[in-house]
Amino acid sequence: MSLIVRQLKSLAAKLAGLDCLRWLLIAEFVSLFISTSLTSVLEIILFATVLFCLGKLRERILPALQQPVVTMTLALIVVLCLGMFYGPVPFQEKIRILMGWRKLLLLLLAILVFDEPFWKQRLTCILVGTAVIGALFSWFGLLGYTPTIVVHNHATQGMFFAVGAFAAMVLILYPPRPARITPGVRWGLGTSAALLVMNIVFVTPGRSGYLALLVLAGVACLGLFRGWLRVGLLVAVPLALVLLFSLSPVAKERLTRGVNEMRGYEQAQDYSSMGIRMVMWNNTVQLIRERPFFGYGLGGLKEAYREKVRGMSGWEGIVIDDPHNQYLKVTAELGLVGLLVFLGFIGSFFWQGVSGADRLLGLGVLLAWCATSLFNGHFSTAGEGRFLMLWCGVQFALPRSAKPDSQA
Repeated sequence: MSLIVRQLKSLAAKLAGLDCLRWLLIAEFVSLFISTSLTSVLEIILFATVLFCLGKLRERILPALQQPVVTMTLALIVVLCLGMFYGPVPFQEKIRILMGWRKLLLLLLAILVFDEPFWKQRLTCILVGTAVIGALFSWFGLLGYTPTIVVHNHATQGMFFAVGAFAAMVLILYPPRPARITPGVRWGLGTSAALLVMNIVFVTPGRSGYLALLVLAGVACLGLFRGWLRVGLLVAVPLALVLLFSLSPVAKERLTRGVNEMRGYEQAQDYSSMGIRMVMWNNTVQLIRERPFFGYGLGGLKEAYREKVRGMSGWEGIVIDDPHNQYLKVTAELGLVGLLVFLGFIGSFFWQGVSGADRLLGLGVLLAWCATSLFNGHFSTAGEGRFLMLWCGVQFALPRSAKPDSQA
């Protein structure tokens, strides 16, 4: 009996350990490629495990409060909570919307526990491996054996694959210390990056993926090279990608259609992806002008938009709760005050005291999401938002020895 008790105590200690939290965060990160339901289940298990680990997390919380990202994340949470106390939306609905922002807690938790280089490198390598597996299944889809879209939708798949290719290139040219990359591993990472890029260009028809790839390619050129080589690559690499897009029937069709939809939306008779975005942006800007400082409250955009398009017929009268622009959505619901806090939250990552490959990996993905969020709400969506918060939480976590007052 005593042996069983000791084993149970040992198991409980392991389950309440920080490594358990790290593995659960990694598992949720991988599940984003697989299943939304699995992600939700893992998230419940994760938050339940946090309760058992509070004793070990407590000593990390106070130092973390001095970090710019943690401070601005808490400020954003406060603004979101204040947005619940005004606007036309029922309070229960506002609670549901606020719970959709729980991904910010994933960011805070990852910053608390991913303070060792080994775990950062492990997650980065797992991302590359998972993205390559997904890309292989997607390529097999051209033969009819599997779907070509294996990660939720084409936009999400393109963005995830772009990050995988970017991470592979960073591991080759700027391996996180003290990691050592053998020549064989370099070839494998290079092949993986090429496989992922070619899938984005020739298989996955996602404009968000194209934009993310262009941004990440630019960040890679800036961060991985120096001197005239950097200048040359900043010109050559985007041009090479544009050339590939023009040679790809899939990419060329998606990009041409998007441009035509934006140009001719005023005369269009039918719904189109980019055409309705133009209408949503125009209407949302007009709503913001009516209540610029504090907006319509959390979730209040839908009701305000409903009144705005009342009496309109056809696709232009569709009621929306997301204008497919993260910045317009934040401003419409939380006003210019909320937008300033949100921009401060983004800016805080630039002041976080991480360096080297971790900083490059984190800022590259953050900037890619900032770009795609001009056309979508990728900070608040379930899949892309969780991915961003988990990734940035891991990459921007300060080592235990780092002090906030020594931040670059």
